[in-house]
Amino acid sequence: MSAFSGAEARGASKDASLWLAGQLLGSPALEVDSALLSIAAAYGRCDAASVLGRLDGAARILFGCRRERCEVQAERLAMVLTNVLGLTPEHEDPRALLIDDALVSRRAHPVVIAGVGSELARRAGLRGYVCESPEGWWTGISAHGETTLVGTSHAASRAPQASLRGLCPHRLAGAILTLLAKHREQSWRLPADRLRCALPDCAAGEAGG
Repeated sequence: MSAFSGAEARGASKDASLWLAGQLLGSPALEVDSALLSIAAAYGRCDAASVLGRLDGAARILFGCRRERCEVQAERLAMVLTNVLGLTPEHEDPRALLIDDALVSRRAHPVVIAGVGSELARRAGLRGYVCESPEGWWTGISAHGETTLVGTSHAASRAPQASLRGLCPHRLAGAILTLLAKHREQSWRLPADRLRCALPDCAAGEAGG
């Protein structure tokens, strides 16, 4: 029987976390919450139960607004993102791309804010999705034949339909990992590059706005 040193044990644990994250991100049944949690877990300990509990609690506030006009649904979601979760846009700190750190610090990259918004909508029974345009990332809310966007300012706005592109969970993960892979420190770049290899070809090279 051989004993592992502390460094070897940590390395083995990190490799296992990356392997598991890669398996989840490559799954055809990937959902937005699983994509966000898998990426966070690949960079360290992620309290998934705490994250999911925060999302569930915030989503409950949206219950009952399904029959409201699309713009009202979007405004309610914007209120939850701003006043309940307190998320503010952060573009520079890579930790803002990890959902667990983002929820604690209340500083999230716009692509993560869009992912959280779509997940809150899904949990509340609303039609929400992540989309991007040349201006950035958005949570799209569709209802009663209309679409309204919630962006990084959390203000509901009408959708410029021609410039929008919806992101499936794999493409959302690809966008986040591409941003992490651009970081100057290897500790951020290398896991992102490895995880991008686990994504379907259509999502591995997502750059995002």
